[in-house]
Amino acid sequence: MAPRRKAPVSPPCPQLPPPPPLPPTSSLNLPPDTTLPQPESANLRLILKSIQAQDSVPELQQWGCASLRDMGRASAEDQSWIGRLGGIELVLAAMRTHQADVGVQECGCGALATLSYNDEANASTVLRHGGVELILRAMQAHPVSPAVSGWSCA
Repeated sequence: MAPRRKAPVSPPCPQLPPPPPLPPTSSLNLPPDTTLPQPESANLRLILKSIQAQDSVPELQQWGCASLRDMGRASAEDQSWIGRLGGIELVLAAMRTHQADVGVQECGCGALATLSYNDEANASTVLRHGGVELILRAMQAHPVSPAVSGWSCA
């Protein structure tokens, strides 16, 4: 097995304020036998729940995509868990919903690049769910954004 290469470095997403609190009715539907690695499991669950519950709030979607991007850089295990729990689909949904928001597109492209880097299952998920087309749309919609261009080519 080839050694794991370092993820590409591209411009960071802009700093964001903390996300708004979750509504009490939100929940992440995980299979009953799913156990997540500690200590990141609480953070990952919160991020996924936030993205899922607040899909109409572009600032939260941007924050969520940036958080998944950063968590995916931490380790191959975290990268895999994010993909297995539907994180890629949530990033793609955020990018579809907020195509005009450059911040969502920057952080979404960054998350997709990071999560699919050296992970065949995640890369396959991006391809199956139209990720390449969304990345191309982001590049067309935001041609002057160095972060969109940088992450899109990563």
